[in-house]
This record gives sequence, C-alpha cells and structure tokens, in this order.
Amino acid sequence: MHDRTRIETLLAELDADIGDLGGLVATNRKADGRIRHGADDELDWAALGYTIHNLYNLMESYFLRVAKFFENELPPATWHRSLIDRMALEIAGVRPRLLDRPLAGDFHELRAFRHVFRNLYGSRLDPDRVRSVQARVPSAVAALRAAHDRFRAELRIIAEALD
Repeated sequence: MHDRTRIETLLAELDADIGDLGGLVATNRKADGRIRHGADDELDWAALGYTIHNLYNLMESYFLRVAKFFENELPPATWHRSLIDRMALEIAGVRPRLLDRPLAGDFHELRAFRHVFRNLYGSRLDPDRVRSVQARVPSAVAALRAAHDRFRAELRIIAEALD
C-alpha cells in the first residue's frame, strides 16, 4: 500500500502534466489553424506533426507515471502499446481504471503517429495521415482531461482513507 505523501506527490505530478497540456494544445491549434487557413508547405505539416508528437509524449508520460506508481512494470518489447491498454484496466485492489476502453483507440493512433514521426528520415509526411491523426487530437485531449478529473477524485478518496 502507498502512503498519503506518495499519492499526494503523484497527484501533484499529474496535475502539472495537465497544466502543461494547455500550452501544447494552444500550439497544436495554432499549427492546425495555419493549415486550415491555406498554409500547405512541408514545414507547416512538419510543425503540425511536431505538435501532435509533443501532445502524445505528454500523454504517454502521464500514463507512465501512473503505471510506475501502481504496477511498476511493463513488458519491455511492447511497453508503449501495453501502457495504453493497461490504462484502460481497473486493477482491483491496486488502482482504478484511467481510460475508457473505447477511447484507447485514439491514443493508439497518436502513439503510432508519434512512432512514424520520430523515425521519419528522408521522406515526407503524408498530409492526409497528419489530417487523420489531427482529427483525433481534440477527443484524446478531452478524454485525458476528463480521465484526469475522475482519476484524481478516486485517488483523493484512497489518500483520505489512508489517514
């Protein structure tokens, strides 16, 4: 069992991640807005891709904090995929579920895009693929914010029960 101080520390770290999310979302909207207003240069698509990459990195870091705090292990070969799947599980007696299972698909799409973006050398981003992934960003961000509020409330109950 975890003590209250550790849970409070986790809550503060998760709150900080959600605080940082706002700035990343604003940058993403700015890059998306440029394209919606006619910008169609390779650099515009790269900028939008970069913002999606950064948003997913924050989301993955958030999930990783939760997994390390409660479960403390992930399969080494598939940990990126497993991390999202794990967040959609309630682990009885350990922690509440973070994500709704149907929403995990949006996070998997962002994860897959981030992988492609990080490993894109010598070829160009496909604007249709970037558009498709960008369309999932608002629902993923909203889902993370709602999940954070729910998860935070449940962790507060657990922390208070430790007193």
